[in-house]
Amino acid sequence: ETLEECRRKGMPAVGVAEFFDFEGCKGSDHCRQSGVEGFRMHKESFNKMGHVKVAVLDAILSLGYDVLLSDVDVVWLRDPSPFITDTAVAKADVLVSSDCIFDFLREDHVFTDHYGQLRGALMAEFNTGVLLVRATKHGRHFVAKWLEAIERSTERTMNDQSHFNTILKRGIMPFKQPPD
Repeated sequence: ETLEECRRKGMPAVGVAEFFDFEGCKGSDHCRQSGVEGFRMHKESFNKMGHVKVAVLDAILSLGYDVLLSDVDVVWLRDPSPFITDTAVAKADVLVSSDCIFDFLREDHVFTDHYGQLRGALMAEFNTGVLLVRATKHGRHFVAKWLEAIERSTERTMNDQSHFNTILKRGIMPFKQPPD
């Protein structure tokens, strides 16, 4: 329905539902036990969604467009354009949000959350739910490396966001100039 509404309004949109195993999710133990209708916990379909997202991002960047991705559970209280075009971050090739959601003031707070993320702004996971990538040489190189990591991975538990963080934290692409 969303895709059709976008088309009716002349908004560019990409349909990707055919890539996902909605029936497989409904048949999984987790989905049956929890009553989940989506596929977040159906790893194969969820990871495929992330792969498609990064592949589409790569394709749009190759056309020369900057891309601002926003998950459906993100609420924008105002237009972010002035922030991403008129401030120092306008020079960034990649902008990403974080999962820095710990209660830092309580001393009795656990050191990690239930996903194993470490406490502290510099240790928190980057969250690709809000992501801006510019169609610059550096932005396109980063996304190409991200897509390559997803496509080469045999690790079933790693989704697109895990690969994004691995690239940065392991230094696969540690903020270096890409080759010409």
